[in-house]
Amino acid sequence: MRRSRMNVRSVFSGMVAVFIGLVAVVGATAQYTYDRLSVIEEFTSATCPPCVAASEALLETVKMSNGVVSVRYHMNYPAPNDPWNLDNPAEASARHTFYGVQGIPHGRLNGATTPVQNSAGMLAAIATDNAKKAPLKIEVTNVPNATGGDVTIKITSNIDLKSHKLYAAVVSRYAPWPGLSQSLPNSNGEEEFYDAMNKMLPSSAGTQLNINAQGNQTFNFSYTRKNAQTWPEGQQYVIAWVQSTTGTDVLQAGTNLDLVKAQASVAAPKWEYIARGAQKSKVITVTNDRDAAVDVEVGVENYDNLVAAGWGITSSETVMSIPAKSSREVTFTSTANNRAFLAGIIVTLKPLVTGKIPEITRIEYGYLTEDSKIAVYYGSTSGAAGNMIPALETTHGNDCAYMPFSQEILTAFPPTDFDAGIFPVGYDGRFNIVAFIPAIEAMSAAGKGVWMHAPMGIAVATNPGNQQYAGYPEANAWFTKLGLSLNGTQPVARNDGQYYTSFALAGVSGDPIGDKWGGTANQPTQQWPFAMPAQDLIKITGNTCISWAYADSKVANVSGVRCETGGAKIVYSSFGPEHMSSATVRKTLVQKVLDWLLKNDNAPKPEITFSSNTLNFGSVMVGSEKELSFTITNSGNADLVISSIELAGTDAVDFDITEGRNSVTVPAAGTHKVTVSFMPSTVKSTYNASVVVTANAGSNPVSLRGAGTVSSVETDVVSETGAISMRLNGENPIVDRSSIVLNASEKVTVTMIDALGRTVATLFNGIASGTETLEVNAANLVSGTYTIVASNGSERAMMTVMVTK
Repeated sequence: MRRSRMNVRSVFSGMVAVFIGLVAVVGATAQYTYDRLSVIEEFTSATCPPCVAASEALLETVKMSNGVVSVRYHMNYPAPNDPWNLDNPAEASARHTFYGVQGIPHGRLNGATTPVQNSAGMLAAIATDNAKKAPLKIEVTNVPNATGGDVTIKITSNIDLKSHKLYAAVVSRYAPWPGLSQSLPNSNGEEEFYDAMNKMLPSSAGTQLNINAQGNQTFNFSYTRKNAQTWPEGQQYVIAWVQSTTGTDVLQAGTNLDLVKAQASVAAPKWEYIARGAQKSKVITVTNDRDAAVDVEVGVENYDNLVAAGWGITSSETVMSIPAKSSREVTFTSTANNRAFLAGIIVTLKPLVTGKIPEITRIEYGYLTEDSKIAVYYGSTSGAAGNMIPALETTHGNDCAYMPFSQEILTAFPPTDFDAGIFPVGYDGRFNIVAFIPAIEAMSAAGKGVWMHAPMGIAVATNPGNQQYAGYPEANAWFTKLGLSLNGTQPVARNDGQYYTSFALAGVSGDPIGDKWGGTANQPTQQWPFAMPAQDLIKITGNTCISWAYADSKVANVSGVRCETGGAKIVYSSFGPEHMSSATVRKTLVQKVLDWLLKNDNAPKPEITFSSNTLNFGSVMVGSEKELSFTITNSGNADLVISSIELAGTDAVDFDITEGRNSVTVPAAGTHKVTVSFMPSTVKSTYNASVVVTANAGSNPVSLRGAGTVSSVETDVVSETGAISMRLNGENPIVDRSSIVLNASEKVTVTMIDALGRTVATLFNGIASGTETLEVNAANLVSGTYTIVASNGSERAMMTVMVTK
């Protein structure tokens, strides 16, 4: 019996111990009862170019609906005179010192380093932090007065706060500064600023806390609003946060921010055609999702510019009252001008409120005037497209429309809708040439005119080291099809190591473009600051293209060619109008090029059109086979004689033409089917080849792309000197997420670029400490091929990955 009683006592003692342990766990959990608000502190400057990307990422990230607010400290570098730094340099510098910031942009989320150029990365970290709840609550009120505001901050805590400080900042939610990019030396181009720190309360030193568990304390502060653009009226609010004095951890944040914003949607289609001089109306639906009615001021942000261009814009209401939880419609009527023009109409909706901060909603729709014959695409380069505007005021001026090279615009107004397209690549945009090729191929296949000017287009597109990356094989194939290559082993220098060097350009005598044309390139002035550091000289093989311009007074230094293939006309030049400071020379050049591109030729001739210019087999398991087909159509008005259909390219042995390889004559409007199989022989991220169709309408390639995979692969790439290397771990194609191991020992930026050359994510931006592991999250990416680029400014490593969903 005694033995039995001892067992009972032992069991009972164990139960008591477990109970006490559970109480301790529950007690600790019960301390973290408050919903958490995260705070991002960013260090930035209006003179910091990389900070632009951070501003864009933060604009997507910092929202109350995401559970995060931000304080942005403006610094006096890389160049001085940032307006907010001039206004309050000491307090911005104090926080900079507190965190030991080494360079900007730099961000801290709840005290920990965060990638401020990567919205997805920040949002993931915010979600993780906010899921933990907080042991305290911070309540903030800000009562504006005639000179500034009176602030009350109340902290209620479940835990002792003896080794913590309260920090508080007055920030301006939105501060526009029109013209700052022109007036501020070394500006990064920004003219709209968010959450700029105006004043710390009571100072950047913060307030030491002495709060017992289950206690609370109230703090009162005041501030004086300066009469300056850095303190825009009605935009101030307060952010408070509690931070450890033994580290940098932030336990909780609070704010009085109450943003009032109207939601808006535009009736489809968002972009459409409009007859010249005609009127069309568009309905915008405005929604108030708040619990109280709100008045909304309606406007058009670019009204003055549209009116100056000859457009008329009216709205059915200028102020609309919207009941709580309701929607109303406002109608905008647009009257088009009488020339080619793409009018993007930016509607603004501003809530009219007091005691709260209004946030302007912007929504864009637009029209392209009918009979727009020439599209000038901008977006690749900072100078080339914009500076064609005066040059294009030729006899073709009324038919030229300036178009952003974006997927939205390309879908609404396909390049093949135009008679001619101008694609300014520029020197600074030389790596964007691959984005233009699909549109150029489509226009050429449709028998349209194309002019691309790119100082180093051939060198970049045909570089063997670039062929492993998305888009480069197609660009290389395009030049190969035209019979164009680099004359020499590299571009010629157009600088002496310190200054640009000017050089002569001349047209070929008797040529429809080149005759009696010439000028001097690389004479940049303060009024015309455009030049090229290097230039391709062009080698011509075959009879598709002929020279119309040459450089350095040497006919062999070909700088401009014109080509005719399959009914299409193509002009390619390794210089653009922007490289000549003479307005007359620029205008004459544009006139001659467009005259030739748009000249009608009514002689019967065949035209070859492919149902697809690229067969992308995607990922195929090694040892497996996949077939794809394309159709050749004779869209001309004479017989198309196909003499051969052959495979070419680095990986041609892994492809096979299984149907339609024979020579054949295709009558007008007739078709011919070709089937290709892909059988990867080994694991490889990119297989490149082409089907070359030789016919009496020219030699035309169809690009072949694929990947040989197993269930999981590692892909390694190294930069030129080995200073940077990357290794892809996990799946490729990426279905959900993967990771990259980056090896570097200096400042590196790692970006993810889509097939159109757009940066879709910044994976890393900072000083690499040997080995860094970077996450690739496919959640917000569409299926396709992407290029991951790691650059330290002087060299780079590039890796191609595929996303499949």
